[in-house]
Amino acid sequence: MYFVEALAHQVRGATIMFFLLWTVYLYHYRTSSRMMKVMFITAVCLCLGFAKDSLYLFESIRDSDWLDTIVSILDMSAILVACNFFCEAVKHNSTKSGWIWLWPVSELIFIPVYLICPQLWVIIAAYMYCFLLLIVTAVYMIFYSVKHKHYIESHYSSHENITVLWVVSSGIFYIACFIVYFFVFGINGSGWLGEVLYSILCMLIWTYIFFIAKSHRVVDSSEADDEAAPETAPEPVQAATDRNTDSEYDPAALQYIRDMIEPKLTDCMQNGKLFLNPNLSLKTVATEIGSNTKYLSVYLNRCLGVSFYDYINNFRVEKACSIFREMVKSGRINMPEVSERSGFNSVSTFNRYFKKVKGLAPKDYYKRCLEER
Repeated sequence: MYFVEALAHQVRGATIMFFLLWTVYLYHYRTSSRMMKVMFITAVCLCLGFAKDSLYLFESIRDSDWLDTIVSILDMSAILVACNFFCEAVKHNSTKSGWIWLWPVSELIFIPVYLICPQLWVIIAAYMYCFLLLIVTAVYMIFYSVKHKHYIESHYSSHENITVLWVVSSGIFYIACFIVYFFVFGINGSGWLGEVLYSILCMLIWTYIFFIAKSHRVVDSSEADDEAAPETAPEPVQAATDRNTDSEYDPAALQYIRDMIEPKLTDCMQNGKLFLNPNLSLKTVATEIGSNTKYLSVYLNRCLGVSFYDYINNFRVEKACSIFREMVKSGRINMPEVSERSGFNSVSTFNRYFKKVKGLAPKDYYKRCLEER
């Protein structure tokens, strides 16, 4: 028992130092994006949240019920600050809205309420309020991650460093750890083993988050695209563009867009090999063909029935197949080279998407080419 308690104090001290060092480290990155700024604020709050437990070293107040309650409420407030980071990561500039910062601040209101009225119902209300906001955060993350996924598939040919799935997975896992910690260890008394496990998990989770966030490229899906219609566009096309909705283009308008986009886009892909650019975006292609993102998006989604992501990567897969056939003649295979030469910016994405389109892993496709030689 004494060993576990001593271990808990050692791990808690290591956790404080961990968040202190990361706070100092993040100080230099806080101006790179609003996401990193909120992460810096989160690191500060989590560092203070773990450091405040040093109050339990004082024997005179260690067994105080009011200290347990206040510490618990402060912990919940720090967790809600962390939730703001997850919200900012899935939806750019969401923390610019003042109401989202009311979540952790409003949790602190339960402290003076408890000091004035030290009743059990105040403690229960504080936890229920926190759990409600945690659920809201989880739903918020899932909802905006789906919207973000749709946006990047419609505007980018690669998901590397811009997907927010890591935010959802780490955020939900972090929230689940806190809830399990409370129900398993909090209700039945703190439990030194619970403190050790929770502290270690926090360090592991935030280490993962810190390193992923550092290389994450923020994409603002709320930014307006270049959707201005050409002055020569027919009135139905102009009107549908002004309404900013793909569903209101009539057949004649769609045919006009097809005739305007298709020849130029085909030439750029087949002759210009534009798809070989690993960081190709919808806006880049629209500029290259002398159109706008709205018309190009309508052509891909309504006329061809594909997303920009699928359209570009299908070209890349076909290019990879031609490279495989070349390699069969020389009797060698180099997957990183094939991935790079076909326009993919990572081997993992290349393997995954190639199998999705061809139904075979790249290596298996190459073996089949060898057999057919």
